[in-house]
Amino acid sequence: MGGEPRTANPQSTPESCVGTVHDEFVAAERRVHLLVVDDEPPVLSICKAYIERAGRVAPEGVETVLHSARGSTEALEIAREIYGSGERICFALVDVILPGKSDGIGVLTDLWALDPALHGTTMTGAGREVEEYIAARIPEEHLARWDYMTKPFEEFELGQRVRRAVSAWFAHRRDELRAAQALELLLRLSRVNDELETKVEERTRALAEQNKEQAAKNEELQKAVRALAAVQSSMLQQEKLASIGQLAAGVAHELNNPIGYVHS
Repeated sequence: MGGEPRTANPQSTPESCVGTVHDEFVAAERRVHLLVVDDEPPVLSICKAYIERAGRVAPEGVETVLHSARGSTEALEIAREIYGSGERICFALVDVILPGKSDGIGVLTDLWALDPALHGTTMTGAGREVEEYIAARIPEEHLARWDYMTKPFEEFELGQRVRRAVSAWFAHRRDELRAAQALELLLRLSRVNDELETKVEERTRALAEQNKEQAAKNEELQKAVRALAAVQSSMLQQEKLASIGQLAAGVAHELNNPIGYVHS
């Protein structure tokens, strides 16, 4: 794939470039890729050597793999293979003038189609007068993610460009992860809220059913109370009539005694 893993060198890494991002960064990636594209082998070799001597440019614990390509077709083949494996390119250094169907701006555009977060730097030997030409071809949504360098450039200049670009890519990745975590939290809260609403509705229906059953039981109880009251009233009436009968019988008996005596 044209890539060679590089061992991190903490002594040659400026703390201000990587440390700030690393303090808050929790990466899903454990390996990221750098891509250099130039059709001139000497320039390609120099760029690779400068980047390799720049030391560790990614946060600690993240491996960087450097790839090189001599044209647009080879560069896109490497990129598709990287993204097809589930990994990402965080920085691409591309010469403006390249053989093949696409120039350097076309290569960057194709790379942005694969990964809009990628940071790209173009190289040109034509001087600053090509800045407006290059900028005019960069899509507006990617203006914050591109830069250009004029050949020849110093080793320190390229090293700093790579560090800044990789640092910015990881900062953007950190924001992506935070946004994804926030979205996941919102989705979880939404699911919990839906579950709570479902449980409340089920509980409300259960309580309504219980209230309905209790109301029916209360109605039956009231009917039983009314029936019992009617029975008690009837029994009381019967007891009253029985008492009156007994009283009348007693009175008649008492009256019969004197009458019998008189009669005899």
